[in-house]
Amino acid sequence: MSAIMDSDFPPLVSSPAKPTRFTPKDWNLAFAPQPSVPKVLNLSHFPSESEIVPFSEEKLSKGGEDWSFCLVGYSIGRRPYYEALLGAIKKTWQLKGSVQLLSLSEGFFLLRFSCVEDYDMVWSRGVWFLLGRPFVLQKWHTKFKPKRENFDSVPIWVKIHDLPLACWNSEGISRIASKIGVPLAADNLTEQKTRLTFARICVLVDCKATYPDEIKVSLDGDIVSLKVQYEWRPYPCEHCKSLMHISSHCPSKPDNTEDAGKEFVAPKNRGRSFSRKATNRYPSTSKKISRPPLNNTQTNSQLGDPSDVMPQDLTWKECRSITQTIYQSYLKSSISNLSNIYKI
Repeated sequence: MSAIMDSDFPPLVSSPAKPTRFTPKDWNLAFAPQPSVPKVLNLSHFPSESEIVPFSEEKLSKGGEDWSFCLVGYSIGRRPYYEALLGAIKKTWQLKGSVQLLSLSEGFFLLRFSCVEDYDMVWSRGVWFLLGRPFVLQKWHTKFKPKRENFDSVPIWVKIHDLPLACWNSEGISRIASKIGVPLAADNLTEQKTRLTFARICVLVDCKATYPDEIKVSLDGDIVSLKVQYEWRPYPCEHCKSLMHISSHCPSKPDNTEDAGKEFVAPKNRGRSFSRKATNRYPSTSKKISRPPLNNTQTNSQLGDPSDVMPQDLTWKECRSITQTIYQSYLKSSISNLSNIYKI
């Protein structure tokens, strides 16, 4: 075979290096709408917008067309759970159309109605009792900003149990309920006297209300105690005594500036107690068998060799092995005794 020479191959041609062209990314493709889903918001860029973005009344009216049949509501006290509030709304309101419940900030909810009849019916009441507490409604408008009203008093529902039938009238119920607050109304079953286990009364209370657990009445000299049950009761704020918010959400709450600068120091030996001995959390699963003490009448000759005596604590396998050895020794001794008897 002849040697391969360099001249047998064509010379290598070096191509000039071409600069890599950078193709800018089109980020709009990442948010391209699906063919079956129409795009609602078509966003655009306004680079020359002023420092304060202006919106005229005409633009606000056009933007508020989607929210024309909307009310804003909030519950006095803590914010209720969304699912519980939606269930109470569907149970309380007999609507012809549908209602959409949307969460807003600061514990507010937006109620979006599908027809004007439901909107007018709900708004005509102004305040509803949902989940046992007042639910305050406000009309939405283009410049609406959620803000809680500061009521000096709020209505609550109470149940007066075992009300004497002779006191089941306007004067009797009013005098007894006045020990709690200002009586406002009674429910239908109380007015019709068809449920006599308790009288359900709506009373108006303020921040000075005491909420007694029982009310004592004198029936021509006989003292009777009537139990009072509250479906819900407001707790005045510790700082401003308002009934509209809890103490932790009070706007006039003083700042704890002294504690703010303190550095948190973790306690020593956290997570381990040294006040008692450490024990094994995972004990051995092997069974331990304690051998009962031997009687004085039992001799080594009956148990076999003295080395076969079992110690006090043995595992199950060790005990079984020693027991078999003792049993075999006992059988040999018994056979030997029988042989001697038959020889005689």
